[in-house]
Amino acid sequence: MFQDRLPYLGFGKIPAPRSHKIFFPGHFPQCLRSLAAAPEREAAILLFPPATTRKLLALPAPSRADYFSRMAGRRPALLVFAQSATLPVLLKKQMQGHRLPAVASPLHENLLASRIRSILREKIHRCVTLHGVVLSCEGRGILLTGPSGIGKTTAALEAARKGYGWIADDVAVIKKNAQGRLMISGHPGIQKYIHTKATGIAAGERILPGSRMRKKAELAFIIDVFRTAREEISRPVETRILEQSLPLVRVGVPRTGYLRQNLIERAIQKLREVG
Repeated sequence: MFQDRLPYLGFGKIPAPRSHKIFFPGHFPQCLRSLAAAPEREAAILLFPPATTRKLLALPAPSRADYFSRMAGRRPALLVFAQSATLPVLLKKQMQGHRLPAVASPLHENLLASRIRSILREKIHRCVTLHGVVLSCEGRGILLTGPSGIGKTTAALEAARKGYGWIADDVAVIKKNAQGRLMISGHPGIQKYIHTKATGIAAGERILPGSRMRKKAELAFIIDVFRTAREEISRPVETRILEQSLPLVRVGVPRTGYLRQNLIERAIQKLREVG
């Protein structure tokens, strides 16, 4: 179910899925904050934060084998090791022995849980609700996603003051219109508001001129912001939303820094190069 969203989730190749009788509701993610925690249901997607992974690695080999044996009996759909570039070798061998499908992702476990839930809602309800900021440029919608506190709103406000349109802060809603186009807007309950450290939650017209405000636009591309060791902008990759392909660029922001407006411009330039 996630094969068309691997870059968005930070996944590499997902191992062949096991056969499960439980349909979509059973696959909602669960974060295991301790080794004592157990899956709440069969076919769950289990997220391992770094602290839990370290505890697993610290166990004696027989105890790790016993842990994964009990885990296999719960029949999880997928194990996800968050904030990790690769699967730990010690754990990978034992998981393979118990036929437990597992992947690593550099994303934070909370962000992963949010993205997995949004994908599942899309599959079930044909509507996508995402955490993010939405701009428009020449009538084309630009979705900025990434963890809270990385500077999405501040950088997007600077872009809006320099000519971009402003659509939404915090929550983006994506739906297909009658012509089959993906339209992006804000959540109707909060679309008129913007949250910044300086103003708190304020009406949008207090922060931006009314001429900069937009209600919606056709979604053109996605900029996914993440923490990394150094500033970087990836080449565009393809992601899919509501069965439509969209270009996505990942923007790496140093751990001590924040997203800046010029990084948005550079990412948009890369996206324009692919149309």
